[in-house]
Amino acid sequence: MYTNKPVLPEDIRKIVTRAVAKRVIPCVISELIVLWYVIFFGEMSFKMVGIEVRILIYIVLILLPFIITGVPLKLIDRSWKGEIIGINVDMGLDRSVNGKGVREVSYLVLKIKRDDGKIVDHTLSVFSLGYTMQSSRAKSEFAEDDYAVGDKVYHYYGIKRLLIIHEDKSRECVICGSNNPEKNDRCFYCGHSIIKKTF
Repeated sequence: MYTNKPVLPEDIRKIVTRAVAKRVIPCVISELIVLWYVIFFGEMSFKMVGIEVRILIYIVLILLPFIITGVPLKLIDRSWKGEIIGINVDMGLDRSVNGKGVREVSYLVLKIKRDDGKIVDHTLSVFSLGYTMQSSRAKSEFAEDDYAVGDKVYHYYGIKRLLIIHEDKSRECVICGSNNPEKNDRCFYCGHSIIKKTF
């Protein structure tokens, strides 16, 4: 069952609010600028084209701030829960190595069955420390041991990282991803609250 407003600790809620505001505020400002331009200068700027083309240009200009800021993704994001039903190590190429070529990396991908029955893949980590397929795959397979089929997964609106609850009741921090023992109220690595109350 979906819920849009699960209970979050105060510090995590503030982070979510800031993250959403960082997208929404620039979008609103950009949209106001575009609308001002279209209303006062649109006809003069695009008078050389027909009315149909001009309307199309206006539509594109009005939609542009939403696309650039990613606000539609925030609008359709929802909190959900599920469980891990599969764990895979996939290989890929990383072209972001300081602009100096390409190297092979491996990705740890969790296959998650959500509570609404939908199955989604979530790339949990990118292991790019190894420069060969063998060493990179070894690192991913080592990290794979930290997860198990049946681990509970929670996605909270506005938070990129998942809350993963392991078989031993340890929980991952939704801010930095560090795994914390069940007794921890705050992450031992980043100091943010560990979400204890799920939905």
